[in-house]
Amino acid sequence: RQEKEDREYSLQPVLVDYLTERLVEKAIDEILNEEIEILNSHSLLKALIQDYVRESQVKFILKPIWEELEYELENKASIEKQLNKIISLLREGLFTKRGYTAGNILNLLSQNKSKLRGYDFSKLNIYQAYLQGISLEEVNFAYSNIEKSALIDKLGNIFSIAFSRDGTLLAAGEANGEVLV
Repeated sequence: RQEKEDREYSLQPVLVDYLTERLVEKAIDEILNEEIEILNSHSLLKALIQDYVRESQVKFILKPIWEELEYELENKASIEKQLNKIISLLREGLFTKRGYTAGNILNLLSQNKSKLRGYDFSKLNIYQAYLQGISLEEVNFAYSNIEKSALIDKLGNIFSIAFSRDGTLLAAGEANGEVLV
């Protein structure tokens, strides 16, 4: 019996590699052709997971997508323009609004060091966005539904909190004197 078990092989790594490659190819095709299916139904990155798993997802999924888009579209500005176009189409309701598309686009942009200033993610559902350490200054998230996402680094000791008069902003004062809004 032991000899039989020793001779058995697992195809799991081969299957994982194959499925990851297919996911990457399909995501690239959808971005280039503005036909969103997989990008909406599957998260390319899990925001709330162990760091080593997320880093693997960046390395084996997000980076290859970005690199192929750079090859196809020739530069970072063209990629950003294409992704911004998909965001606009998403907001206009041309794709199903409920899904991972906006979160996937945010992850692609942020993990590839794009400046997010001026982007408009208003009125979108954003799932699985990992934005720790990312500047979100002048990014419009008005009326967005943000779930299962990591937005800021861990907070220190909070000594005070306050809401703005209209209730739209929350400020937190940390023990080290920092104020987070």
